[in-house]
Amino acid sequence: MAASSLRSLLLLLMLLSAAAPAPAQGIPRKTDEQICLEEYTQLHQGFEKSMEDLAAECDQQGLKTAAAVLRARAARIDRQTLDLDDLPEEIGASVPDPGDTLQQRQHELESQYAARVFGISQKAMKAGSINLAFHLVREVAFHDPDHLNARRMLGFVKSEGKWSTPFALAQERRGLVWHEEFGWLPEDHVTKYEQGLRFYRNRWMTKEQEEELRKDFDEGAWEIETEHFRVKTNHSLERGVELSRSLEGFHRYFVREFSTLFSSPQQMRQLFDGKAVASGTVEKHDVHYYADRTEFVTRLRSEPYIEACNGIYLPRKRTAYFFFNPRSDEEHLETLFHEVTHQLLSESTKQTYAIAQERDFWVVEGLACYMESFRLKSDGQYTVGFPLHRRIVAAQRHARNPQEFVPIGRFVSFGQQAFQTAGGKPVVMQSDLQVYYAQATALSHFFLHYRDGIYRDAFIKYLGEIYSPDRRIREKVTPLNVRTGQSYSSLDQQFKEYLQSLE
Repeated sequence: MAASSLRSLLLLLMLLSAAAPAPAQGIPRKTDEQICLEEYTQLHQGFEKSMEDLAAECDQQGLKTAAAVLRARAARIDRQTLDLDDLPEEIGASVPDPGDTLQQRQHELESQYAARVFGISQKAMKAGSINLAFHLVREVAFHDPDHLNARRMLGFVKSEGKWSTPFALAQERRGLVWHEEFGWLPEDHVTKYEQGLRFYRNRWMTKEQEEELRKDFDEGAWEIETEHFRVKTNHSLERGVELSRSLEGFHRYFVREFSTLFSSPQQMRQLFDGKAVASGTVEKHDVHYYADRTEFVTRLRSEPYIEACNGIYLPRKRTAYFFFNPRSDEEHLETLFHEVTHQLLSESTKQTYAIAQERDFWVVEGLACYMESFRLKSDGQYTVGFPLHRRIVAAQRHARNPQEFVPIGRFVSFGQQAFQTAGGKPVVMQSDLQVYYAQATALSHFFLHYRDGIYRDAFIKYLGEIYSPDRRIREKVTPLNVRTGQSYSSLDQQFKEYLQSLE
């Protein structure tokens, strides 16, 4: 499935089929979220028709390309093939030429539509539907890139005729420019870097000379700062920048899809009311990337089983650790996105808390394992949730074996210790624990994708309670059977059927 289609599908279908209330006498009362969605659907139908009428005129005039663009931009969000987050940097870039009647009509249609979608997003916010509100705001900015409130909510500020993030603006004011291979550099250094020279310790030198001087991680490692990460590495500048780009792409996806975990209702209301701008001064996530496994193991020797790890996130240090693996880039990416999932969730609050100690630990590892299949493409699109991932395939096999399948009602009762010791039994082999990891991965996939995401909203709210900064909420997480309105035995059956459908 195309990345953009999957991204939108996970959004809209989740919302259109969000966990239904338990059966009651008579017709269930519509939720405020459902009312917002109905209003959005009706509004979009009118917008799509108007855009189609304009596209038909283009067809009649032989303007095939223009017609195709109109139809693409009018597509419903769950069918959108364009990247909603690919916004122009220049202010006014979407304003048509005065003499172009076609573009003027298109611009008017999209601007009017965007204004009304923003109105619905405000209603969704007041209804407490943060995820819906946030995604509608993304659509507002897509159709009206200069919509001030939408841009503000997405973290942009105006500066000298363009939209920028607070971090990028600060870098530019220091005279730095972003280079895809070398990161942030003084503008007058770019040409020399491209020629193979490096500036270090106040003098120019060859790339090889700099790499020799930077081998000592504590004294000379490169530090690459981006919007949300600070990567420190003694491998190479290029590898550090490549890593930071992958991390930013993952962060962009993760925060977008799980927005309720990163913005409180109070913060979102301030953004909607124009009283704040999405923060550009957030604490950065620290990542250490060593030149080889030997240094990784040596520096982290106090951590249990570190010799068997390809990466690790340590909540108490709020740092993720990795190393260059020359044998398998695929393995590196899986570990990277797994551990950074732990990092993003753990650091979604200012303080670090013990999570799921008494129960519900499965989701801590399950979601991280699910994210192992995240891949960012060169065009900015992504794929995630690969149904043939080795952990999903293993879970399908275990589900057919009554001795290996753990009923969901029991599985969610495991806290960290019980989970990591295979239900309280001594773990004789690594494969014993991998059975649990496989089921946790598949269960996350189930709650995110079953029947086009019918349980997705319930799952995200469940996750939000587990990682809540409020201890009272963390200690009384609403059970999944209550969240979904399904008994655990019914969920078991649906889960097994779902796994079979993936084969």
